[in-house]
Amino acid sequence: MATWLKTILKEISDVDTDKFNPPAEFGEKDTVIGTIEDDETRGLWVVSVDYRKRAVEKIASVMLASSSADRATGSKEAKILHIQAEVLSDMFWTSVRHQFEKARFEPSIGIRKGWVVVSSEPEPERNIGIHVMGGNGIPPEILAALLQGIEDPDEAPPSRTRRKAN
Repeated sequence: MATWLKTILKEISDVDTDKFNPPAEFGEKDTVIGTIEDDETRGLWVVSVDYRKRAVEKIASVMLASSSADRATGSKEAKILHIQAEVLSDMFWTSVRHQFEKARFEPSIGIRKGWVVVSSEPEPERNIGIHVMGGNGIPPEILAALLQGIEDPDEAPPSRTRRKAN
């Protein structure tokens, strides 16, 4: 088994899911699908959010780095953390869709306080305008990807939720 996978499995098993709760409130267009009861799926959400936060923190440190070598190394580390966060997020939303048959072909699902899974109308895509002074070694597309969904990790990314029923 790969080292990263062992690390992730340990991180998920170490999460005390009673200490975490998705922060999003119910919206008026939300329809309840079910409630996530198992600690493994809850832990996967917590760990995926943590990886996303780590990626953003790494970007902040890269922006403050004084040497180009530190910026280059930090940028690579941020990219890896971002990719790992995306993989974990995909695993979480796939697990949710697997657990709840009603969620499988919904175009937009989310997680709300109390670990409640909802379907809702898809939100319009948000474009994030980014201007990085001096570049700081962070490619704009990586920075944009890292910032995407930071405000709302409780929503499945639309590009991963639109599935056609056969």
